[in-house]
Amino acid sequence: MGDPVFASDALNIESIVAEVRSANPQAQAARTRVEAAKERLPQAAAWDDPRVGVDIERSNRRLLSYSDAEWSISQTLPLTGKISRRKKVASMEIAGAEAAVRQVELDLEARARAAYVKLAEAEAQLGVNSRSQSLLRQLVEVTRAKYESGRQRQADVLMAETELAQLAEARVDQLRDYSEAQTALNTLLNRPPQTPLGHASLPPFSRLHVTLENLQARASAQRPELAAAESRIAAAQARVALAEREPLPDPEIRIEARQFNGTALYNLREYDTGVFISLPWANRSKYRAAIREAKHIAEAEQHDHRALENETAALVRNAWQRLETFQHHVELFQDRLLPLARESVEALRTNYEADRATLLEAISAQRTVQETESMYYHHLAEYLLARAELIPLIGSFDLQATP
Repeated sequence: MGDPVFASDALNIESIVAEVRSANPQAQAARTRVEAAKERLPQAAAWDDPRVGVDIERSNRRLLSYSDAEWSISQTLPLTGKISRRKKVASMEIAGAEAAVRQVELDLEARARAAYVKLAEAEAQLGVNSRSQSLLRQLVEVTRAKYESGRQRQADVLMAETELAQLAEARVDQLRDYSEAQTALNTLLNRPPQTPLGHASLPPFSRLHVTLENLQARASAQRPELAAAESRIAAAQARVALAEREPLPDPEIRIEARQFNGTALYNLREYDTGVFISLPWANRSKYRAAIREAKHIAEAEQHDHRALENETAALVRNAWQRLETFQHHVELFQDRLLPLARESVEALRTNYEADRATLLEAISAQRTVQETESMYYHHLAEYLLARAELIPLIGSFDLQATP
């Protein structure tokens, strides 16, 4: 497996986030659903369709002939307030769809930042492997020269070459990790999975001073999924009000005119007007059941909202705990372990060349610095992944903003 092919430009995470928001099909689908939801408002505001009809009166049995005709047109007048409640339901559904768009965008941003971090970590791990192989090649050359001069055993040469071969084998797995991260990011960008990407690099570490209470307050106020749940509650409550109005009949106004003896339509006579209402009281059990159903749904939405609040607080706490843990790890490796490992490998390599240290000591030091660098980049990536995990919860990658 060869090294990855890189695009000419370095990757910029903010540009990637912007492209994901605009190009990702999930975001486009969510925005289209909002446009669809907006079309419910004019439907909810519309009156019932007017009705026209005709009664045919015959004095014989011939189907195509008639003596008199009675034409009518009627319209139901929305006087009981049902339309305003339907509009309230539609408005809340639109608000819920808009909150869902924001949630999808934040989810995609979190996934894009996470994919970028994994790509950058894979590239950093490949860099660690390359540097380690370079150091081992130097050790192999020094050991071979010592062997040729009779100062080292052939087994030592084989030991150094075996260590180098193991690094080459580990690189194959690292290349697979890079390929998977590349595929994930290209998928989010709506590109073919094998599209070359520019170089990705992990940003410098900076400690964040943020409290759990601050993050939980922000999540409670800013998580779009909670806003969507609140819109569902409002829509359910509006449906309760609508169900309570349904038993009230809206009057229907009707105008009738008669056409006698097959005369022309413009020769209509005997105009009548009438008012009609339905009799919902004959179906009281039906309307009462509809009201109870609407109330149960509203209550269920409130239970769901409380469950979502609890889930949000728990998710924030878990992410914050990961953030604190990996901040500690990164600081420890960056300030102490990594500098010590690098100094140690340099000292032992120099001592080995001067025959003041054994090959095993030099290889052990090289392995230590490789593992320390690798673990440092892993901890830094996990710290950044924990930050990305909070994005859909608090609505931002900036963790230090006030709620």
